[in-house]
Amino acid sequence: MPRPLRTSCDRCHSQKLRCPKEPGIATCTRCIKAGARCVFSPAGPATRRAVSAVVPVCENAFSFQPSVDDGPGMQFDWQQLDFGCALPTTPEIAQDGQPEAAREAALSGSSASEDSRSAYVRQLTALAADLDNVYREIPASPAVHMSGDRPFTEFMSRYTEKYDQERCLEQLFSAGLILIDIYPHIMEIQPKETPPVICLDNVFGNLLSHVHVCTQITMAYPNDRELKVYVPELRVGNFVAPASSSSTMQAVLLTHIASVLKRRAEQLSRNVAEALGNGHDDKQSRMLRLQCEILEESAKSRLEELQQVREHVDRLGFLT
Repeated sequence: MPRPLRTSCDRCHSQKLRCPKEPGIATCTRCIKAGARCVFSPAGPATRRAVSAVVPVCENAFSFQPSVDDGPGMQFDWQQLDFGCALPTTPEIAQDGQPEAAREAALSGSSASEDSRSAYVRQLTALAADLDNVYREIPASPAVHMSGDRPFTEFMSRYTEKYDQERCLEQLFSAGLILIDIYPHIMEIQPKETPPVICLDNVFGNLLSHVHVCTQITMAYPNDRELKVYVPELRVGNFVAPASSSSTMQAVLLTHIASVLKRRAEQLSRNVAEALGNGHDDKQSRMLRLQCEILEESAKSRLEELQQVREHVDRLGFLT
């Protein structure tokens, strides 16, 4: 009893690939693209069988039975028969006898027909995986932060042991060079209607600047420890502001109080000018007008200074 045929052709089976043969079609699409013969051998271990005799060229193709050792497992590819020429070889001999040059040409043809978009997607995926591995080696912010009671020299020695900065920088630069090489090709195949991606370079740049400032300030601390900054407690009735937001609330309140004082000083200056009128020109009246002007200018300058300080502190990220 003959053995059943494989569901995959010999070419896909040898390369451990899934055969894309569709029902009702004798040849799979992979063999069609490669220009190779699509042969389906019997299932089970492959055996080599030789032809016992050579059929003459002019002999009919249907007279192959006396010249071939027709075993129980013999299967012929009837679609490949040439009825005007010689007897076709068995599938095993035809597949094994394929030249290496033809196989290499088939493989190169299949790889050449691959879509360039999928190739760049694979490169970007591999690049993202490499960058993720580098970011995993970089310590998180809680590990970088040093408490005030911990010796600075001990912290730096342990930090350099766990974090290899040179290797991470080398990997980041290598990934950057790969991205520079494939970026122009990706922009060429990118659809024109794709909306531009929001750039986060400024966000990461500001974050990196803050990290550098924190590191420099920490290293500049005397005796390798942080300075204790005293923030007065903000209490309104039974409400006590937490330490994390107390500085922000106090800055807002001081600015608001200064603006109210400025408006009251302007109102006092107008009321004094209306009360004195033009008839009072003695020294006491002039001194009172001068005091109101000085109070108004002082309140205005104090408000401007507080606003500038608040803007600078907010820009540096100290207000949360």
